[in-house]
Amino acid sequence: MKHKKQRHDDSRKCLKYIKRNDLPRLKSYLKKYTLNINEVKLCGDNTLLHAACELGSDGIVSYLLRKGANCTLFNAEGNLPIHLAVKYALDGHKHAYTDLVLMLVHKSPSSLDVPNADGCTCRELLEPFKAALSSDSEDTDTDSSTDDDQIPNNDPWQRRLAEELTDEYYEGYGRYEDAYHRDAEEAETWDQWADRIGDEHKTRQHSVFYPSHANSHKRQATKDNHLPKRPKISEEKRRAFEEKLKQEMLKQKEELSEIRNVIHKQLFDTYELMCGYLFDDKQKVEARDRILAEASKQKSASIRRRLLVLENKAVLLQFADIPWPVKSGSSFHKGQDGGEDQLTEFLFGGLDEGSEVYEQRLKKEQRKWHPDRFLQKCGARLKDNDEASIIDAVTKISQVLNKLSNNRK
Repeated sequence: MKHKKQRHDDSRKCLKYIKRNDLPRLKSYLKKYTLNINEVKLCGDNTLLHAACELGSDGIVSYLLRKGANCTLFNAEGNLPIHLAVKYALDGHKHAYTDLVLMLVHKSPSSLDVPNADGCTCRELLEPFKAALSSDSEDTDTDSSTDDDQIPNNDPWQRRLAEELTDEYYEGYGRYEDAYHRDAEEAETWDQWADRIGDEHKTRQHSVFYPSHANSHKRQATKDNHLPKRPKISEEKRRAFEEKLKQEMLKQKEELSEIRNVIHKQLFDTYELMCGYLFDDKQKVEARDRILAEASKQKSASIRRRLLVLENKAVLLQFADIPWPVKSGSSFHKGQDGGEDQLTEFLFGGLDEGSEVYEQRLKKEQRKWHPDRFLQKCGARLKDNDEASIIDAVTKISQVLNKLSNNRK
């Protein structure tokens, strides 16, 4: 249902942009939502190309054809886009022939002979249009050959109007007038006439929007001559650069290691604080104030909530409430690979294995996580559903610590 509504919105917005002849907005919308221009269906199974041809939007038609619009899709009335373009031209928009119809013919020449639901082909529909253009050209030629004396010299407005009409003609359909003044024995076929008009239109458009081949090569050569040459680097400079880069990487590595040590210390201090609340350490208040002062506002609030749970003897403890000596207690409890390494890294990371500090911490953690001592301190507070899993995790931690101790002997 949601997708159906979205398709309806896409169709509505695309049709709105086509009606406004707003090509930039249409291009932006199609690109933003990555729409397939052949799959956007409008009312009556019209595609975007159908709508653009029906409304005479030649710029949008040109864009859709460049983007792969299908010229051979029928709408619900059995019309191809070219049928709608021809209809638009026959409704009095003569410019639509060169601006719309010829583009579609060059894209799909066979569509000229495809009948619509009424059985009419575009070739048949355009025959009267061709005759009308030829008739207009002959009438204009006759009018243009009229002697200028027929326009009263004492009426400058009439003379100026005639000059404007003449200019408009030669800027419009008059540029094709040579096509209508051929002798009867040299009359060209409809296909030849359509191809010639199309070639002339294409040549004119190309000359307006694209530079000539020679000029483009000349500009490219000039541009290449002005490009800066790639400097040569001596072997000594290259080695100095590599050494500098190596030093920068080592510096960044040291800074990263320092940041990791700071983060690890904050995590370990928080772990120690929570263990103090769990096992009734007398120094827990001082540690709490120091850690909360160093932590961020959001993290401080989270620590406070956990401390309240650990301190309140009336609250039964779940598995997640225990301050496990790993970043994720559940991963060690489930026996996942690396659980033992996580515990060792968390408790003794950054300490030399033969140092006195390492030895003191190992003994302290062994006493803390001894199963009998843990049950003595917290056994009465364990929640029934989590009691077995908590005792199992404590036992595994104790075994890892004992193994580390035995390896030192």
